[in-house]
Order: sequence, then structure tokens, then C-alpha cells
Amino acid sequence: MIEEIFQAILMMLEDQFIVGYSVHQDRTDTWCMIEHLEKTKQRFDTLPANIIVDSGYGSAD
Repeated sequence: MIEEIFQAILMMLEDQFIVGYSVHQDRTDTWCMIEHLEKTKQRFDTLPANIIVDSGYGSAD
């Protein structure tokens, strides 16, 4: 099943359009964010001025 292969899909949106995505096997998507941003910077040669994520990225774990 696909859930066993891919555990996290991260997307980057600009004006409600998907401008980037990454697929990860790690179940905890908080650990994937750095890799996601690095790939985005490689592709676009810049990072967005503002990055908004859900509350899981701000947890103490």
C-alpha cells in the first residue's frame, strides 16, 4: 500500500498554487522540513520570506 512507502508529503504554496513538494519515508514530517527547504533553495535559488507550518513543528519534542 502507498502509506507503507511514503509517510510524509510536504508542499510549498504560493498564492494557492503548489510550487514545490517533497516526498519522505520518515513518518515524522518535522524532521523532513530541513531537507524540504534545502531542495527548495536549490531549485529556486532562494527561500520564501515567510514559512508557515502547523503546530507540530513548534512542539518541544
